[in-house]
Amino acid sequence: MPRCPLFFLPGLRLLRPCTTALLAALPLLAPLSAAHGQSAPAVYAQATPAGTRSFPDTALRGVMQVAPLPELTINGKRLRTTPGFRLFDAQNRLVFAHTLQGQTFTVNYVIESNTGWLHQVWLLTPEEAKTKLPTQR
Repeated sequence: MPRCPLFFLPGLRLLRPCTTALLAALPLLAPLSAAHGQSAPAVYAQATPAGTRSFPDTALRGVMQVAPLPELTINGKRLRTTPGFRLFDAQNRLVFAHTLQGQTFTVNYVIESNTGWLHQVWLLTPEEAKTKLPTQR
């Protein structure tokens, strides 16, 4: 049973008022969709114009070995991953951890303060790995 009554507009097919309201609203919604998602929160690594990334102040440095999830080994210590865990490659793209299983990487990582679980990991380029960053706080 239709919820919107039918009516006829000259030059158009038989339309329902809810359909015409949606069609009329589309031009108003287009600018909103273009602006959506253009700025990222400051806590995530951002690619800078020079091609290097900046990392959060809470980021630590370590050597990570990818084990079966939900745990990873960093500096010989097994850490559980958060439900929102993200792993970024050297080009700052999201990577599925299971595709790197058994491999070892130099990484920057962030531990979630509430649970002590691993929240974000960035695989480092050789240039990024040369910069100093604490291994513990």
